[in-house]
Amino acid sequence: MCLNLSGNMKTRFFMLASTLICGVGFFSCTDEIGSPAEEPKVYDYIITAYSDDSSTRAELSSDNTILWQQGDEISVLSNTATNDKFVLTAGQQTTAGTFGGTLRNPELPHVGVYPYNEGNLYGEIGSIVWGKNVQIATDGDFDPKACLMAGKLDSEGKIKFKNICSYIKFETDFACTSIEITSKDKPLVSNRVLITLDEDGVPTDIVPDGLNEQYQTVKLVGPSDEASHSALIPSGTYYVAVLPQTYSGLTFTFNTEFGKKIVKSTKDGVNIAINRNVIVKVGAFLLD
Repeated sequence: MCLNLSGNMKTRFFMLASTLICGVGFFSCTDEIGSPAEEPKVYDYIITAYSDDSSTRAELSSDNTILWQQGDEISVLSNTATNDKFVLTAGQQTTAGTFGGTLRNPELPHVGVYPYNEGNLYGEIGSIVWGKNVQIATDGDFDPKACLMAGKLDSEGKIKFKNICSYIKFETDFACTSIEITSKDKPLVSNRVLITLDEDGVPTDIVPDGLNEQYQTVKLVGPSDEASHSALIPSGTYYVAVLPQTYSGLTFTFNTEFGKKIVKSTKDGVNIAINRNVIVKVGAFLLD
């Protein structure tokens, strides 16, 4: 798992990932640069990413381990506004993936972010693109583009990814054209977020940047037709990526295939604390 650079320079560059923790549910128990005038130094890298009983992103296994998938891409960011894309080249459907890409200024501090977005920036004026208010429903899984992870590149060339967002988990026994989850008071997602990492790369804060769109409603749509939102969501188990914070209440609106609308809300006066890196299970919704 070494990283090969052009010339005689070699180093080791590993990427670890964190584990999704199961939190307390509220319907039922849970599962759990130098001068700007200088040309940046550029090196070709082969990055090996592995997760050792933890989660990296793409697809949930039965024990909440997330597996890399074909097409995964990450941003490797410096505090001088470089944003280098690395693409998964091997290790699909495993917790160990190999990524290839070109890294500028490897001598500078870097942060890794999943998923890659050309608009990602890191530093005092930087923020991370996120916030899908329309997410694709996949039975037993979540929309991979709605996931968000980050971690610092340390002195040994390692990045330990930490989950930034959290997930709401629920089940249905009926098909829907769409499902909407609405917060009573705070945004569930934001187009851009500010992330604070401590010296060890552990996220200590994630907040909307205050300059871009925020959404109190997240819509789940069918998995095969994101453009027209016409595909049905079959009965099953679903996850929604949200900001980790305390909400004063949530409402679930199920638009069924029969044209019936089913609305369920949490109890008044009950706050829902959703911590970072937690899956909160709200229970099963059954057709009357």
